[in-house]
Order: sequence, then structure tokens, then C-alpha cells
Amino acid sequence: MSESYEQDFAPPPPIWRQFTDENVKKGVTPKPPDPLTEEEYTIYGETFSVNYKLEPLSESGNTQLYDSTQGKEIEELKKLNHSLLMLFYELIDTILKSPEKFKSKISDMETVVINFSHLINSLRSKQARNFLITTMEKQVKRRQKAMKKIDEIISESKITIKKRLEECGNESKK
Repeated sequence: MSESYEQDFAPPPPIWRQFTDENVKKGVTPKPPDPLTEEEYTIYGETFSVNYKLEPLSESGNTQLYDSTQGKEIEELKKLNHSLLMLFYELIDTILKSPEKFKSKISDMETVVINFSHLINSLRSKQARNFLITTMEKQVKRRQKAMKKIDEIISESKITIKKRLEECGNESKK
């Protein structure tokens, strides 16, 4: 009887054995894989789309509790956080007074957490864009600083060369 099971993590591919210190020094390590050309890929038995789009909460059968107006995400996250905290207090109160009714409070908390997660996930693209902007601005500043330093060195070199040429000219006249 053969038993099949799924591993949480696949074993590393045999290619890792080619990444020895010696091969890395020689530069004979394998090339990285080609970029994805298909619309979907599978990892650990789950299929993912290359063009990921966050589906609305209504499509997954959940109620949307927040206003999806652009620019009000922080306010909505604060409201959801406050709601979650209040629901937690209500859950504690319900457990103390009538323990049999706690399931409805947990369901309400679950809805708020799902909305919270969905709203945070909707901000991921904005976060990535801002990260790239910040990274590029830092690179520009670093390069401008390096260019300024190079310009200073060139100016100092020109002055030094000019002085040396003048010294050579003065010595030849003597």
C-alpha cells in the first residue's frame, strides 16, 4: 500500500550542490531561471496568477464594513481597529454574562479581521510604489553626492596640475 503525503516544504533542488565556494569564485554557477512567460504558476500545489488582483470582499462572500474611498484608508483602519477592540470587550462581557452566546461575537470579530486584512492588502501596491520611489530617491542622492565628490577631486587635480606646470615653467626660466 503506497501512502501519499504532502510536505510543507519541498526539498531543495539538486542544483544547490553546484553553488560551492570554488564554483562561485570561478563564476561557473548556474544561471537564474528565465522570467515567467505563462499567466499562472504553481507552488506547493497551489496555482497563482502572475497578474494578481485583489478580489472584492463581496465575491468571497464577506460583508465590507469600510468605505473604500481612496485616501481614507488610515481613517478606516483606525475605525476597524476600534471596532475590533470594542467587539473584544463585548466578547469578554458576553462570556461572563451568558457564555452560550459568545459565537456570534466571535463571528463579528472574524468579519472585522477579514475587512482589516483586506484593506491592508489593498494598500500593498501603494506601499510597493512608495518603497520604490524612496529607494530611487536615495540612489539619486547617493549618485549626486558621488558626482559632487568627483567634481571636487577633478577641480583639486586641475589646480594641482596647474601649480605643477607653473613650477616647471618657473624652474626652466632660472
